[in-house]
Amino acid sequence: MREFKVVVLGSGGVGKSALTVQFVSGCFMEKYDPTIEDFYRKEIEVDNSPCVLEILDTAEREIDRYIDISIHCPDRTRVYV
Repeated sequence: MREFKVVVLGSGGVGKSALTVQFVSGCFMEKYDPTIEDFYRKEIEVDNSPCVLEILDTAEREIDRYIDISIHCPDRTRVYV
């Protein structure tokens, strides 16, 4: 099964975790709880083939580190919120 890595980046309080949880589980987070770092997996279908998304939901204070890592890792997709 193909795997895709996604890093979700953005300032604090903009909705990175809310969007990620909504996408992964279909649930909406009503309470804001600052993220330290969370990791999610979701099985999806791309071109009729099963795939896995590995999603890293980052903390605001780590944004510079993850931008630097993701630039040097072309196999990672970045989502800026």
